[in-house]
Amino acid sequence: MRPSYDNELEVMDYPVEDGVFQGFCRRAQNADASVSSTVPRYEDNPNPHVWKLGLNADNVRNLYGECKREGCIRIGWDTWGPDEYQNADDISSNNKRALHIFQEEMQLGDLVVTPSYGSGGYHVAVITGEFEWREDLVAAKRCREVRWLNDISKRELLDMNGGKTLTLQTAYELSRIDYMGLLEGLGLAPKAEERDGREGKPYVFIIDEINRGNISKIFGELITLLEEDKRGGAREAMSVELPYSKRSFSVPSNVYVIGTMNTADRSIALMDTALRRRFSFIEVMPDPSLLEDIHIEDIDLVEMMRAMNKRIEVLYDREHTIGHAYLLPLRDDPTVSRLARIFKDRIIPLLQEYFYDDYGKIRSVLGAAASEFIEVQDASGVFWADDDRAPSDAEIFRLKETPETAGPYKMIYQAEAVEG
Repeated sequence: MRPSYDNELEVMDYPVEDGVFQGFCRRAQNADASVSSTVPRYEDNPNPHVWKLGLNADNVRNLYGECKREGCIRIGWDTWGPDEYQNADDISSNNKRALHIFQEEMQLGDLVVTPSYGSGGYHVAVITGEFEWREDLVAAKRCREVRWLNDISKRELLDMNGGKTLTLQTAYELSRIDYMGLLEGLGLAPKAEERDGREGKPYVFIIDEINRGNISKIFGELITLLEEDKRGGAREAMSVELPYSKRSFSVPSNVYVIGTMNTADRSIALMDTALRRRFSFIEVMPDPSLLEDIHIEDIDLVEMMRAMNKRIEVLYDREHTIGHAYLLPLRDDPTVSRLARIFKDRIIPLLQEYFYDDYGKIRSVLGAAASEFIEVQDASGVFWADDDRAPSDAEIFRLKETPETAGPYKMIYQAEAVEG
């Protein structure tokens, strides 16, 4: 919840907004195919909201009755046209906000809750039309088409709204009321425990480099809800009450969370234990066969990568082998010059990092081609002749300009044949 100032309406608001993961789970839950066909769904609005709207206007004796017959919702303040209210000085900020919600923020598929001034309950509708200004109407010319659904009692709605009574404000979002929860209360969707989200469309939530994130900040206490038997509709389903909106939250069973991390980071000691327990670890090692369809002169990229990775595995470990993704850009530009840039900008620096600038090991990885990439100079002349501390075989290593001919790259995997 952060303060938000609308410059056009000159209104300060403190909206309660869904977090990234919560909004994703709501979209997955709202995609349930078992919702009644009387409730139209819109692909452009995968996460419908719930609004409160007061249907009451001057010069209209029974606005709800007219709206019910015409299949619409209407709102007044006709003194100001649809484009005039924003700059008007003689209209309150609350009324400006209500008009802006009605005209701009309400979306197709959103639900609208309006008080029933007779029974004390509430009427509910789903928005099916864009905003219109109806000159043919005597009053309340702002209009949107809706499909009226069932009514709901005041007590039921109060429970859904965290015990908070709806205010007299004309239009505002009911952020505590969940879209699917309201449909369940209307009898237009099965209860969470009665439906199996896995039958619906799977939703995949990907967290890149998950091990480098603060898991307590990403999930907090919600990490328990990720467990298969704690999902919505499961035998031991759990939910939590969110601190600001007071809305009940659970993770639908059709949500799949994938966290990616580098194989070199797999054994990081600081990885959250809760993360280890709730995720299956699936190793995806470099696959040189994915390079088979890339042809650069007579260079065999598959054999080149296999040879380098075998040597890295011996000199370091298998978790630090070079991934095939480094060479995939060659699909779009299969040239030696592009391969040279990849070696210069990515592969050689990676080997320097792996082996802490131990050029002896770097040369071993490059095989017979090492002399094409690394220049070796005799450094014995930089010390005094009688300096006992000077190494007898002192050498200086410098990287050469990466070769842009095919020969050196062929030598990498032909090292054994060349040396023999």
